[in-house]
Amino acid sequence: MLRPRNVAFVSSLLLVACAERFDVESGVEDGDTVAQDATNGTTGSPADDTDLTTGTASEGTSSTAADTEQSGCEVREYGRFDGTAHLQIDGFAHVPVTFEAWVLLKQPHPDDGTEHVAVCQRGTTNDGWGVRIGSESLTMSAFSKFDHPAQVEMATGTWRHVAWVYDGESSRVFVDGRVVDERVQSGGIEETEARLVIGGCMSTSDVLHPSRGAIDEVRLSSTARYLSDFEPQDRFEDDENTLVLLHMDGEAKDSSSHGHVVADFGVIWETDEGDGTCR
Repeated sequence: MLRPRNVAFVSSLLLVACAERFDVESGVEDGDTVAQDATNGTTGSPADDTDLTTGTASEGTSSTAADTEQSGCEVREYGRFDGTAHLQIDGFAHVPVTFEAWVLLKQPHPDDGTEHVAVCQRGTTNDGWGVRIGSESLTMSAFSKFDHPAQVEMATGTWRHVAWVYDGESSRVFVDGRVVDERVQSGGIEETEARLVIGGCMSTSDVLHPSRGAIDEVRLSSTARYLSDFEPQDRFEDDENTLVLLHMDGEAKDSSSHGHVVADFGVIWETDEGDGTCR
């Protein structure tokens, strides 16, 4: 989420200054698998039936913005994913669906030259859906049905709003509120009991597509929210169509009315006070 700097604090500083900054069939990429220990989120091999509470779990409740009076550059709170960290939420699949999030990818990454993030709900029979955002492309998938790729430069070092809207007749990909690709697609998303994973894709006991990058403000909706270009919200709101809402305000919590339990497997919670990644 975004929160502004404290006015009193900034004012005092000014006074002092006066005195003296995804593949459809398998969903697997070679060499892109990280196993997680379900008891503590460290490297290991969790059983697929692990209770969500074995991570660091937060029970979600509706919340209000933690904003204070605004002055200067907005301060952002977000989650950083380091190639092992992820969040898990109780699973569901729905059509129509709108997935949206704010993401930050930098280039190059010190380990392998790229950063990417994935959000996925993939069952053992290749059901469900997924979104993978890479440095130069995005891929939206209804597993066993279709992939919808779009070529967009994403590793810009700035926050980008990404949205995928699928209504059973067409698939639309948006970046920063603008349609970057649209195509005719049909069919439902196969229902699955798999968990929704933020920062990867669960497959049996492994996390596929482990993410390296930053994610802020995640919302999944049971409606086709956007049919044409729009102005993205900095902070998403809960409404009757919201399935999951994560503000990423330094904790793993679903702020939708559903209050899903969210398990945190090692997400690094950070605050950006204007070092070039503020929006």
